[in-house]
Amino acid sequence: MMDKETIRQRRRRILSREIEEIAIALFIENGYDNVTTSEIASAADISNRTFFRYFPSKEAILISIPHRILDKMCAAFEARPQDETIMRSWRAAAMEIGKLNDIDSNLVKKLLFIVNDSPSSIYKMQNFQSFKEPIVDIIAKRLNTDKFDLETNIIAAVVHSALSSAISLYANTSEDTDFAAVFSKVFDILDNLHS
Repeated sequence: MMDKETIRQRRRRILSREIEEIAIALFIENGYDNVTTSEIASAADISNRTFFRYFPSKEAILISIPHRILDKMCAAFEARPQDETIMRSWRAAAMEIGKLNDIDSNLVKKLLFIVNDSPSSIYKMQNFQSFKEPIVDIIAKRLNTDKFDLETNIIAAVVHSALSSAISLYANTSEDTDFAAVFSKVFDILDNLHS
């Protein structure tokens, strides 16, 4: 059973999302590299100090959205039956996440536009190891291995690449493309590798 969100947690979540949306809009309008944290704070009508209570840097805004999606996907993976194959569980988790209403697909597309438009943001997103770590951890848990196990790391690398490819594909498709359909297509390709 999920813990009920407190009023304070709800306010924090709402302000965090507002800051994200404002920052994303500024990044698109002015270019990621040309926007400062002070400008984001000013546009959000908060102090610099308040901004840093929510995000340690503007880079943290870039990774907060994918991390939120990944956290939900990892939770969906962990809820799958233990005797199900790992790839089948990831497919189901990705499909479930692709159907959730609270993922703002427009925000994901905007984020990917920023990443594609700014060399420094591409570097920051591609070199952020923390996207892979939760995948490694839950696969190790499922396989009853440690996070340094070779099989665990190979599977995690494949899943990580598949999810990254799905999100990139989604960003470059038409407005009416279903997020879940893109994930399905990527996992179909993985399934066909066994043939």
